[in-house]
Amino acid sequence: MRFWDYLRYRRRMLLAAAVCCVIFAASFALYRLPLRAVLYPVGLCLLVGLGFAVWDYRRTLKRHRALTGCGDLTAELLRELPPPESLAEEDYRAQLLHLRQLCTELQSAADNRYRDAIVRACENAQVLGAARGDTVKLGVEVAEIPQGLVGTDDKDAQVQAKITLAVVTMDENARVTSAIGDMTEPELTVSADGTVSAPREPVYTKNELGDRYGMRSASALGKEWYEHSAGWCSYLKGKNAVEIGKLSTDGTDADLKALCTISVTDLQKAVLKAMAEQ
Repeated sequence: MRFWDYLRYRRRMLLAAAVCCVIFAASFALYRLPLRAVLYPVGLCLLVGLGFAVWDYRRTLKRHRALTGCGDLTAELLRELPPPESLAEEDYRAQLLHLRQLCTELQSAADNRYRDAIVRACENAQVLGAARGDTVKLGVEVAEIPQGLVGTDDKDAQVQAKITLAVVTMDENARVTSAIGDMTEPELTVSADGTVSAPREPVYTKNELGDRYGMRSASALGKEWYEHSAGWCSYLKGKNAVEIGKLSTDGTDADLKALCTISVTDLQKAVLKAMAEQ
Protein backbone atom coordinates (compact mmCIF):
# COMPACT_ATOMS: atom_id res chain seq x y z
CA MET A 1 0.00 0.00 0.00
CA ARG A 2 1.47 3.34 -1.12
CA PHE A 3 1.24 6.57 0.89
CA TRP A 4 -1.12 8.07 -1.71
CA ASP A 5 -3.40 5.07 -1.24
CA TYR A 6 -3.37 5.76 2.49
CA LEU A 7 -4.30 9.44 1.90
CA ARG A 8 -7.17 8.37 -0.32
CA TYR A 9 -8.29 5.94 2.39
CA ARG A 10 -8.24 8.81 4.94
CA ARG A 11 -9.71 11.42 2.59
CA ARG A 12 -12.88 11.93 4.63
CA MET A 13 -10.93 12.77 7.77
CA LEU A 14 -8.62 15.11 5.85
CA LEU A 15 -11.58 16.80 4.18
CA ALA A 16 -13.27 17.31 7.57
CA ALA A 17 -10.11 18.93 8.97
CA ALA A 18 -9.84 21.23 5.94
CA VAL A 19 -13.49 22.26 6.31
CA CYS A 20 -12.92 23.11 9.97
CA CYS A 21 -9.94 25.30 9.03
CA VAL A 22 -12.02 27.12 6.42
CA ILE A 23 -14.83 27.67 8.93
CA PHE A 24 -12.39 29.19 11.44
CA ALA A 25 -10.80 31.41 8.78
CA ALA A 26 -14.22 32.58 7.53
CA SER A 27 -15.37 33.34 11.07
CA PHE A 28 -12.25 35.41 11.80
CA ALA A 29 -12.60 37.28 8.51
CA LEU A 30 -16.26 38.14 9.12
CA TYR A 31 -15.40 39.55 12.54
CA ARG A 32 -12.37 41.40 11.05
CA LEU A 33 -9.99 39.55 13.32
CA PRO A 34 -6.36 39.02 12.30
CA LEU A 35 -6.07 35.96 10.06
CA ARG A 36 -2.62 35.29 11.46
CA ALA A 37 -4.37 34.16 14.62
CA VAL A 38 -5.81 31.35 12.49
CA LEU A 39 -2.88 30.61 10.20
CA TYR A 40 -0.45 30.09 13.06
CA PRO A 41 -2.46 27.36 14.88
CA VAL A 42 -3.39 25.87 11.50
CA GLY A 43 0.29 25.56 10.65
CA LEU A 44 1.01 23.96 14.01
CA CYS A 45 -1.89 21.54 13.52
CA LEU A 46 -0.63 20.65 10.05
CA LEU A 47 2.81 19.89 11.44
CA VAL A 48 1.41 17.75 14.25
CA GLY A 49 -1.04 16.15 11.82
CA LEU A 50 1.78 15.24 9.45
CA GLY A 51 3.60 13.48 12.24
CA PHE A 52 0.43 11.69 13.24
CA ALA A 53 -0.23 10.74 9.58
CA VAL A 54 3.25 9.21 9.26
CA TRP A 55 2.72 7.21 12.46
CA ASP A 56 -0.78 6.13 11.42
CA TYR A 57 0.43 5.23 7.92
CA ARG A 58 3.13 2.94 9.31
CA ARG A 59 0.60 1.31 11.65
CA THR A 60 -1.97 0.90 8.86
CA LEU A 61 0.66 -0.51 6.51
CA LYS A 62 1.63 -3.09 9.12
CA ARG A 63 -2.00 -4.16 9.57
CA HIS A 64 -2.51 -4.23 5.79
CA ARG A 65 0.41 -6.60 5.32
CA ALA A 66 -0.79 -8.81 8.16
CA LEU A 67 -4.29 -9.03 6.68
CA THR A 68 -2.97 -9.62 3.15
CA GLY A 69 -0.98 -12.57 4.46
CA CYS A 70 -4.17 -14.13 5.79
CA GLY A 71 -5.75 -14.47 2.35
CA ASP A 72 -5.93 -18.27 2.38
CA LEU A 73 -7.98 -18.33 5.62
CA THR A 74 -5.96 -21.07 7.26
CA ALA A 75 -6.68 -21.57 10.95
CA GLU A 76 -3.13 -20.57 11.90
CA LEU A 77 -3.29 -17.28 10.00
CA LEU A 78 -6.73 -16.48 11.36
CA ARG A 79 -5.30 -16.67 14.85
CA GLU A 80 -2.62 -14.17 13.78
CA LEU A 81 -5.09 -11.53 12.63
CA PRO A 82 -4.48 -8.13 14.23
CA PRO A 83 -6.91 -7.41 17.05
CA PRO A 84 -10.00 -5.49 15.86
CA GLU A 85 -9.95 -1.75 16.50
CA SER A 86 -13.57 -1.04 15.67
CA LEU A 87 -16.96 -2.69 15.69
CA ALA A 88 -16.79 -3.10 11.90
CA GLU A 89 -13.43 -4.89 12.11
CA GLU A 90 -14.80 -7.12 14.83
CA ASP A 91 -17.73 -8.02 12.55
CA TYR A 92 -15.36 -8.74 9.67
CA ARG A 93 -13.27 -10.99 11.88
CA ALA A 94 -16.39 -12.89 12.98
CA GLN A 95 -17.39 -13.35 9.32
CA LEU A 96 -13.94 -14.67 8.45
CA LEU A 97 -14.09 -17.18 11.28
CA HIS A 98 -17.57 -18.23 10.15
CA LEU A 99 -16.39 -18.65 6.55
CA ARG A 100 -13.44 -20.69 7.74
CA GLN A 101 -15.79 -22.96 9.69
CA LEU A 102 -17.99 -23.41 6.60
CA CYS A 103 -14.95 -24.24 4.46
CA THR A 104 -13.83 -26.81 7.02
CA GLU A 105 -17.28 -28.44 7.07
CA LEU A 106 -17.48 -28.51 3.26
CA GLN A 107 -14.00 -30.01 2.98
CA SER A 108 -14.86 -32.61 5.60
CA ALA A 109 -18.06 -33.52 3.74
CA ALA A 110 -16.16 -33.81 0.46
CA ASP A 111 -13.53 -36.01 2.09
CA ASN A 112 -16.26 -38.24 3.51
CA ARG A 113 -17.94 -38.58 0.11
CA TYR A 114 -14.62 -39.45 -1.50
CA ARG A 115 -13.88 -42.01 1.20
CA ASP A 116 -17.35 -43.52 0.90
CA ALA A 117 -16.91 -43.80 -2.87
CA ILE A 118 -13.62 -45.64 -2.42
CA VAL A 119 -15.19 -47.98 0.16
CA ARG A 120 -18.16 -48.73 -2.11
CA ALA A 121 -15.82 -49.34 -5.04
CA CYS A 122 -13.84 -51.85 -2.99
CA GLU A 123 -17.01 -53.56 -1.78
CA ASN A 124 -18.36 -53.86 -5.32
CA ALA A 125 -15.08 -54.90 -6.93
CA GLN A 126 -15.41 -57.89 -9.30
CA VAL A 127 -13.02 -60.02 -11.32
CA LEU A 128 -14.01 -59.14 -14.89
CA GLY A 129 -10.86 -59.99 -16.81
CA ALA A 130 -8.50 -57.08 -16.27
CA ALA A 131 -4.85 -57.93 -15.66
CA ARG A 132 -1.85 -56.19 -14.18
CA GLY A 133 -0.51 -53.62 -16.59
CA ASP A 134 -3.85 -52.87 -18.26
CA THR A 135 -4.85 -49.26 -18.83
CA VAL A 136 -8.00 -47.94 -17.14
CA LYS A 137 -10.09 -45.29 -18.90
CA LEU A 138 -13.34 -43.49 -18.05
CA GLY A 139 -15.87 -42.18 -20.55
CA VAL A 140 -18.95 -40.05 -19.86
CA GLU A 141 -21.78 -39.42 -22.29
CA VAL A 142 -24.36 -36.77 -21.38
CA ALA A 143 -27.55 -36.60 -23.42
CA GLU A 144 -28.44 -33.16 -24.69
CA ILE A 145 -30.61 -31.22 -22.25
CA PRO A 146 -33.33 -28.88 -23.62
CA GLN A 147 -32.07 -25.30 -23.89
CA GLY A 148 -33.91 -22.20 -22.72
CA LEU A 149 -35.96 -24.08 -20.15
CA VAL A 150 -36.89 -21.81 -17.22
CA GLY A 151 -39.44 -21.91 -14.47
CA THR A 152 -42.07 -19.34 -13.60
CA ASP A 153 -42.73 -17.41 -10.41
CA ASP A 154 -45.40 -19.96 -9.54
CA LYS A 155 -43.70 -23.19 -10.55
CA ASP A 156 -40.16 -24.42 -11.17
CA ALA A 157 -39.39 -26.36 -14.32
CA GLN A 158 -38.16 -29.95 -14.13
CA VAL A 159 -35.77 -31.57 -16.55
CA GLN A 160 -34.28 -35.05 -16.43
CA ALA A 161 -30.61 -35.40 -17.27
CA LYS A 162 -29.29 -38.63 -18.75
CA ILE A 163 -25.70 -39.44 -17.87
CA THR A 164 -24.00 -42.60 -19.08
CA LEU A 165 -20.66 -43.78 -17.73
CA ALA A 166 -18.29 -46.44 -18.95
CA VAL A 167 -15.04 -47.72 -17.46
CA VAL A 168 -12.86 -49.92 -19.63
CA THR A 169 -9.52 -51.64 -19.15
CA MET A 170 -7.34 -52.24 -22.18
CA ASP A 171 -4.27 -54.32 -22.84
CA GLU A 172 -1.13 -53.20 -24.68
CA ASN A 173 -2.93 -53.73 -28.00
CA ALA A 174 -5.75 -51.34 -26.99
CA ARG A 175 -8.26 -54.19 -26.81
CA VAL A 176 -10.86 -54.31 -24.05
CA THR A 177 -10.13 -56.73 -21.23
CA SER A 178 -13.05 -55.67 -19.02
CA ALA A 179 -15.74 -53.01 -18.92
CA ILE A 180 -18.45 -51.58 -16.69
CA GLY A 181 -21.39 -49.54 -18.00
CA ASP A 182 -23.77 -47.53 -15.86
CA MET A 183 -26.36 -44.80 -16.16
CA THR A 184 -28.11 -42.26 -13.96
CA GLU A 185 -31.03 -39.95 -14.68
CA PRO A 186 -31.19 -37.19 -12.02
CA GLU A 187 -34.08 -34.75 -12.16
CA LEU A 188 -32.87 -31.14 -12.18
CA THR A 189 -34.88 -28.12 -11.09
CA VAL A 190 -34.77 -24.85 -13.08
CA SER A 191 -36.05 -21.77 -11.26
CA ALA A 192 -37.48 -18.58 -12.75
CA ASP A 193 -34.06 -16.84 -12.72
CA GLY A 194 -32.46 -19.74 -14.59
CA THR A 195 -30.74 -21.29 -11.57
CA VAL A 196 -30.30 -25.05 -11.92
CA SER A 197 -30.50 -27.08 -8.70
CA ALA A 198 -29.53 -30.69 -8.12
CA PRO A 199 -31.95 -33.13 -6.47
CA ARG A 200 -32.13 -32.97 -2.69
CA GLU A 201 -32.49 -36.70 -2.35
CA PRO A 202 -29.59 -39.08 -3.11
CA VAL A 203 -29.29 -40.04 -6.76
CA TYR A 204 -28.53 -43.69 -7.51
CA THR A 205 -27.26 -45.19 -10.73
CA LYS A 206 -29.10 -48.07 -12.37
CA ASN A 207 -26.39 -50.49 -11.27
CA GLU A 208 -26.78 -49.27 -7.69
CA LEU A 209 -30.54 -49.72 -7.85
CA GLY A 210 -30.02 -53.34 -8.88
CA ASP A 211 -33.28 -55.30 -8.69
CA ARG A 212 -35.08 -52.21 -7.37
CA TYR A 213 -34.97 -50.72 -10.87
CA GLY A 214 -37.86 -53.05 -11.73
CA MET A 215 -37.11 -54.03 -15.31
CA ARG A 216 -36.99 -57.80 -15.02
CA SER A 217 -40.70 -58.45 -15.63
CA ALA A 218 -40.65 -56.35 -18.81
CA SER A 219 -37.44 -57.85 -20.18
CA ALA A 220 -37.60 -60.49 -22.91
CA LEU A 221 -34.53 -62.09 -21.32
CA GLY A 222 -35.90 -61.82 -17.79
CA LYS A 223 -32.99 -59.61 -16.82
CA GLU A 224 -32.60 -56.44 -14.79
CA TRP A 225 -30.88 -53.38 -16.31
CA TYR A 226 -27.56 -54.08 -14.60
CA GLU A 227 -27.58 -57.60 -16.06
CA HIS A 228 -28.21 -56.26 -19.56
CA SER A 229 -25.35 -53.80 -19.05
CA ALA A 230 -23.07 -56.62 -17.88
CA GLY A 231 -24.00 -58.59 -21.01
CA TRP A 232 -23.10 -55.66 -23.24
CA CYS A 233 -19.79 -55.15 -21.44
CA SER A 234 -18.86 -58.82 -21.72
CA TYR A 235 -19.53 -58.60 -25.47
CA LEU A 236 -16.83 -55.92 -25.77
CA LYS A 237 -13.99 -58.11 -24.51
CA GLY A 238 -11.20 -58.57 -27.02
CA LYS A 239 -12.47 -55.77 -29.29
CA ASN A 240 -10.73 -52.50 -30.14
CA ALA A 241 -12.31 -49.09 -30.66
CA VAL A 242 -12.83 -49.56 -34.41
CA GLU A 243 -14.64 -52.85 -33.92
CA ILE A 244 -16.79 -51.47 -31.10
CA GLY A 245 -17.70 -48.45 -33.22
CA LYS A 246 -19.01 -50.77 -35.94
CA LEU A 247 -21.26 -52.76 -33.61
CA SER A 248 -24.94 -52.57 -34.46
CA THR A 249 -27.15 -50.93 -31.82
CA ASP A 250 -30.51 -51.58 -33.50
CA GLY A 251 -30.99 -55.11 -32.15
CA THR A 252 -30.01 -56.93 -35.36
CA ASP A 253 -26.86 -58.48 -33.86
CA ALA A 254 -28.07 -61.92 -32.77
CA ASP A 255 -25.11 -62.61 -30.49
CA LEU A 256 -25.54 -59.30 -28.69
CA LYS A 257 -29.32 -59.70 -28.54
CA ALA A 258 -28.85 -62.96 -26.63
CA LEU A 259 -26.99 -61.03 -23.93
CA CYS A 260 -28.60 -57.61 -23.93
CA THR A 261 -31.78 -56.08 -25.33
CA ILE A 262 -31.64 -52.58 -23.85
CA SER A 263 -30.59 -49.60 -25.96
CA VAL A 264 -26.79 -49.49 -25.94
CA THR A 265 -26.31 -46.35 -28.06
CA ASP A 266 -25.21 -44.17 -25.15
CA LEU A 267 -23.19 -47.00 -23.61
CA GLN A 268 -21.38 -47.41 -26.91
CA LYS A 269 -20.64 -43.65 -27.06
CA ALA A 270 -19.33 -43.65 -23.49
CA VAL A 271 -17.07 -46.65 -24.18
CA LEU A 272 -15.65 -45.04 -27.33
CA LYS A 273 -15.01 -41.81 -25.44
CA ALA A 274 -13.17 -43.76 -22.75
CA MET A 275 -11.02 -45.57 -25.30
CA ALA A 276 -10.23 -42.28 -27.04
CA GLU A 277 -8.85 -40.74 -23.85
CA GLN A 278 -5.10 -40.18 -23.98
